[in-house]
Amino acid sequence: MNSMAKRLLFISLILSILITAIAYVYLNKLNTPNKVEEYTNVIIAATNIPKGTLIDRKMLKELKLPKDSVQQGYIKDYTLVVGKITKENILKDEIIIIDKLQTEKINELSFIIDENHRAVSVNVTGDTGVSYLLKPGDYVDIIVSLSEKKRMVGL
Repeated sequence: MNSMAKRLLFISLILSILITAIAYVYLNKLNTPNKVEEYTNVIIAATNIPKGTLIDRKMLKELKLPKDSVQQGYIKDYTLVVGKITKENILKDEIIIIDKLQTEKINELSFIIDENHRAVSVNVTGDTGVSYLLKPGDYVDIIVSLSEKKRMVGL
């Protein structure tokens, strides 16, 4: 081999090593994130919390989420949750939202009646209320008599 061929071979080897190094550094810069991800704590339910329950600290836990993914209404402080009453059922590991809480029990039928009971409204007037003996808010027993439907079986 003459000296010119040896020089070209040597230069091409040096250039290929240099280009490989530049490509390696560039690709490594693409993989590293430019900014550090910021996290914030949000309050989640540690257990299932039924509707109308007074929340205490044992029912809650914290979860770290990226700050950019936290939506408005998520609660970040225990003091905003403890002592509140739930408006809806809250499932385990569900993020607590301020709209699902209230400070005191509402005078709604669903909060007043026990879980295994049902309510029926009855229209009461002076005539139907047995000479004004029944008044709004009185408790009454209702008996329902239903006739059984019989099926005719075809032959």
